[in-house]
Amino acid sequence: MVRLWRPQAGVRAVSEDLDPLYMPGGEARLWQAVIALAQELSVARDRIDLLERGLASTSVLTRDELEAVPLDADALAERAAARTALVDRLLKPMRD
Repeated sequence: MVRLWRPQAGVRAVSEDLDPLYMPGGEARLWQAVIALAQELSVARDRIDLLERGLASTSVLTRDELEAVPLDADALAERAAARTALVDRLLKPMRD
């Protein structure tokens, strides 16, 4: 089991009856996958924002024009491979 709360010296709990929360190993692995997904999403959003702002500031493409760019088969295959790799990373804690 994974302990999610640990009392610290000098830190008073909100409730004196607050017991530590334990999760069975399977739930802990699920939370690890959720956290990994949140990290991936955060990084992806930052990169998307940076690219969109960079393209718009140089008048290369506006955000609307960027949405309309057609993708060829190679680009779609790269996206599919990246998506598969992401799913593998997210599910890794549950497979271990």
